[in-house]
Amino acid sequence: MSPSFALLVADDPACFADAAARKFIELLEASDRPLVTLPTGLTPQGFYRALVMNYADRRDCWEGLRFIALDEYCGLPANDDRLFSSWLKRAVLDPLCIRNRYLFDSAADPEQEIVRMQSLLEKVGPIDIAVLGLGANGHIAFNEPGTVFSSSIHVADLAPDTIKANARYWGREDLVPPKGMTLGLSDLSGARHTILLVTGSSKADVLKKALQGPVTTAVPASYLQKLTNVTVIADHAAAELL
Repeated sequence: MSPSFALLVADDPACFADAAARKFIELLEASDRPLVTLPTGLTPQGFYRALVMNYADRRDCWEGLRFIALDEYCGLPANDDRLFSSWLKRAVLDPLCIRNRYLFDSAADPEQEIVRMQSLLEKVGPIDIAVLGLGANGHIAFNEPGTVFSSSIHVADLAPDTIKANARYWGREDLVPPKGMTLGLSDLSGARHTILLVTGSSKADVLKKALQGPVTTAVPASYLQKLTNVTVIADHAAAELL
């Protein structure tokens, strides 16, 4: 069986960032007022720097772009620098003057916020371009192992592996918020195009499971096998088992 995804393997971090930026711009150029979601973490940092350095003058791309948050912690005030929305504002949204933003309100009642965001997505969606990272346990956004593929926007209990990985930004594991709000797998599976960004040998096994193993809720990212229009951009270390 031929793979259901296109795979681009980058030789070094600069090539990885450039490949991701070029693919993203290519999709933006083919879209009209696209609704886009973007990840946080270490993997996309070079991608965002490449967009800011090489494509900031592409006002035709940025003025029509609409951004919807992928996920967010629960229970933080709106001005907290550790919010995912704060991170993305600093890294890419503010530098590229992306004004149309649909964000989770971390300080709001989570269940009410889920209803608000689901209603909003129904009005402005579906997602045109979903840029995603891959968690070491196979999670996508805060869709942890066990999340059903039919899930819509929801409150998630963060898995111990996710809390451990995110502790680098908080100083200690016990400081990481235990709950988050996230777009669901059904919301993401409706995206017209998906770009999955993966780097490092620590992700090689889970990337193989996600793309070539059984489609199972034990590996949430395996939902990607059911989609078309998926581009995987990886470095050699992450792609070594494919």
